[in-house]
Amino acid sequence: MVSRIKDPVWAEYVLLPAENGKAARVQCIHCDHTFAQSGSTRLRSHIIGGLGVTKCDQVPDEVVAKYSGRVTAVRNQPSILAAFGSSRVLTADAAVAEFVFEEGLAFAKVESPAFKRMLSAVSKCPGYSPPKRTRLSTTLLSDAFDRSKVKVQPIVDAATSSVGNTPGYSLCSDGATDITSRPLVNVVLTSASGNVFLNAHDTSGKKKKAKFIADLLADHLEALGPDHCVLVVTDACVPELA
Repeated sequence: MVSRIKDPVWAEYVLLPAENGKAARVQCIHCDHTFAQSGSTRLRSHIIGGLGVTKCDQVPDEVVAKYSGRVTAVRNQPSILAAFGSSRVLTADAAVAEFVFEEGLAFAKVESPAFKRMLSAVSKCPGYSPPKRTRLSTTLLSDAFDRSKVKVQPIVDAATSSVGNTPGYSLCSDGATDITSRPLVNVVLTSASGNVFLNAHDTSGKKKKAKFIADLLADHLEALGPDHCVLVVTDACVPELA
């Protein structure tokens, strides 16, 4: 596998680790399409089209040109254009590095699919200016939350469906404290279909006694459908053990 990753086309993909006994996969950074581990020819075909492989519909034209062999530079000035391109790449790399260093981010963040999707989207918007913090913390946050709900709803539906041989779900809770020292009770649904974070209940001013926590979990069970709950898991604090 190491020798395959040396092919330049792997720069357009992220290697996803194997999970739940399934083989590792690769994911396109432009459209999030995933493949079973494959050779560079198939991955290249996803970028430029051909060989019966579904073509990426979000990859920039310059990336397609890069891997299809089309010459996009002015033929009589290749060295000058290459020098400018190299300089721009170094400047961009330095800007990314300084952002990571100044914000105290983990170095691995630059390898995350979300980070690469962001850069790909920004590269398609010349002169782009990022949103202000107010819009980021209101409208954009709300939109992202709505998109996440749409993505996880099939997991909840599969775990709570009365159609077919549904294996059911487990409801898990755990106490926590947020960065402002507010006491929380986190509730998570786990199932064969996947895991979904349901809520973080702020319990400020409330005594987390057994009945309070039981009533809180009962509300979730009622909303999800208690018939398919196979297990309720709590942490080891005294109220939840009660």
